[in-house]
Amino acid sequence: MQQLPLSLTDSFLGLYVSQLATAISRERKLCLLGDPTFLDRVFPSTDEQMRYDWYKACDTLTLQVAEGEIPLTLISPDAYYLLEGCWWKRVKQTSAYLRWKKDSKTTAEQNYHDASKALRDRLFEGKRAGLQEFEKVQAYITQKYLSDNQRLADVDKTKNDAHTLVANKAWRIWQTTGEMRSEINWFRARMYTILFYENIIGAVIHNDAQKIATILRAFEFSKSPKNRYLIINGFEALVAIYFLDKETIRSVLKDPSNFDFSCVPVEGWPEHLATLGICKDRFQYDTGQRQITYLGKMTEQERDALIKEVRQDEHKTAVSHLYDQSHLFPYEDMVL
Repeated sequence: MQQLPLSLTDSFLGLYVSQLATAISRERKLCLLGDPTFLDRVFPSTDEQMRYDWYKACDTLTLQVAEGEIPLTLISPDAYYLLEGCWWKRVKQTSAYLRWKKDSKTTAEQNYHDASKALRDRLFEGKRAGLQEFEKVQAYITQKYLSDNQRLADVDKTKNDAHTLVANKAWRIWQTTGEMRSEINWFRARMYTILFYENIIGAVIHNDAQKIATILRAFEFSKSPKNRYLIINGFEALVAIYFLDKETIRSVLKDPSNFDFSCVPVEGWPEHLATLGICKDRFQYDTGQRQITYLGKMTEQERDALIKEVRQDEHKTAVSHLYDQSHLFPYEDMVL
């Protein structure tokens, strides 16, 4: 302890009081900083910052739903847009950040890996929600995104939501890949959207292994190293986590024969090219499903021969995607 002088002069006490006043001032300011309304007045947010805060809040909400803190089954359909408004990639980043706050010694890469695995395990493990609770999800998807024949209604002028859904994903593809050809981005976004939304209801209600495999294929294709579209949104991931049968998912992933097919939606595919001899019955166009399919792994020769047979650019693109998809494998870490 500092020894006091024999006489407490102004020069001494003046310095002491000045230092004390500074400490009190800082304490007062710290108290003010604890008042949210004061912070809002002194540090107003820009429109861009408020949008960022909103998206981060939606990411946090979606994470809480994924982890079961807030059950999806309790959320009303009029609030699903909050889950749809975030990309699943950001949800994993939010989880990784919270892990870092608990232990700042771990690396960002390790935190993200652990967060991704924990969220992916929610798809593979635990108890699925009841079919009765899926009814409102089914009604929501059908009303907003599907036509009367249960196809994606993105070209149906009475359902702009489906068109907007694809448009948002196409924008996301441009954002993540830098691809400037809008028609390519649209095709890729629409392909993922069709694979998910035209199969999710049957995958849940009928526990259809092939439809579940198609959902997993859509997730996998969205985030494969070659594509990195990252267009899975929070709502889609949560519906899969809560309602797909865990045992069937595991059996699909364990048995390659359940996953050894590829499918790409197409419009106006030439009927005379429904099957081609060069592919030895592995290639087929399904009129009812409006998609081309391939069993097994397509060779470059088969791809090039198919592309040579079709004239429209979108059909050539579809064949290229069918080839790419056939070379993907059902690795668990590629799903979600």
